[in-house]
This record gives sequence, structure tokens and C-alpha cells, in this order.
Amino acid sequence: MKFLAVTAPVLFSIVHHWIPAVSALEAPGGPLYPVDVVAQNYTDDEGVLLQGFLSLPSTATQVALPVVVVLHDSSGPDTYEQQRATMVARELGYIGFAADVYGLLTDIPEDTGGWAGPYTELIAQLTSNATLFALRIRAAVDHVKSLPEVDAERVALIGYCLGGTGIVHYLNSGEKGASAGAVGFHPSIPMVRPRPGGGGAGAAGQVFGGARRLGGERARHLQGGWGGG
Repeated sequence: MKFLAVTAPVLFSIVHHWIPAVSALEAPGGPLYPVDVVAQNYTDDEGVLLQGFLSLPSTATQVALPVVVVLHDSSGPDTYEQQRATMVARELGYIGFAADVYGLLTDIPEDTGGWAGPYTELIAQLTSNATLFALRIRAAVDHVKSLPEVDAERVALIGYCLGGTGIVHYLNSGEKGASAGAVGFHPSIPMVRPRPGGGGAGAAGQVFGGARRLGGERARHLQGGWGGG
């Protein structure tokens, strides 16, 4: 959390596309921002093959660096998340990793809108199964911790929409040694109470809707239980 306390405002301003900009090309988070990642395969505890995207700072260092794991929205770990992993590396000098919670072999249906159909069913496989969701996120955390470039004591999580909801489930799952801190952007807030020990290793968690930290009884209760204040 010393990591989260120092970097959460910076993470928000740089990784979320919220910064005023002269042009899309110049703007961190703009649609023309480059992608500089390397695909990496890993598996979860059930043997499901996942594929994430790693971005390293351009300046070589012998010192292990903090890593920010980016959890994707419902469209999967596509250009948007890969850009943000690149931004973490280029703008912050940390390591960025766009994680996969669907699975490499998962066919992502077209989003036709509405609240029914194959696309919604795919999302519900995770949102209705907190154990599975947390398992997929833990797989990403375990993977980056195993990398020699990573400081395993300074792993942060950020998530968008579906990924933000995953952070809620993950921090509430009682994971131990999971991360230094986590920020979820416009997640769904489930009707749950934080489990004793949720968040693990003193991790702090916060949830935002757009540029504002979410309030409301459920959000405040969960964030307080995670150490997010």
C-alpha cells in the first residue's frame, strides 16, 4: 500500500484516459497511443491457458520494478488494455501487464447490446462466480511475480468495468499476498461483505466511477474492509 498510496493518483491520471490533451497522438490514453507489448502465455490453477501482454520500460535496469496488472473490460485484453500496459512502462517507468481473465481459446461473441445473448453469458461466467474470477486474477498476479524483472512485493491491480468488478471479487476473496493495492474503475458492486482477511497482506483497494471515487453504503463498506479508507 505504500506503493498504492504514492502512485494511485498518478495511475489514475495516466492510465485512465482522463488527461486533457492537445491531440490524440500526443495524449497518453489517446486512440493513437502506441502499443509496445510482448504476448506471454500462462495458466490458472485449473490448467486454463491464458495470454497476457507484457510491457517493459525502454531503459534497462538491474533493479526489480513494480508491476501494474491491467484487468480488461468485457471485450478482452485488446488494444485498449495493451495501450495502458505500455503507458505504465513508458510514462511511469514500471512494468505493465495486460492480463487475460477469459482464456486464450475463448471465443468472444459480438456485443449486440442488451442484457441477453452469448456476450452477456460469457461475462456472467465470471461475474456470477467470484471464485473463478479471483482464480483467473490470481493466475496473472502469480505469473508476474515469477518474472525476474518484477519486484514481487509491489504488484498493483487496475481494472476497467468487468476488470473493475473482478477487483471487487478478488479483494473480497481472502487472497493472501495478492497485491500491494488495487483500483477498480466503474465496477459493479456486488451485495457482499468483505471476508475476514480479504485483500491479503494489507492490500488497499478503491473503486471509481469515472474520475470520482464511488460512495454509497456498499462501496464505502467494501473499501473500508479492504483498507482503502
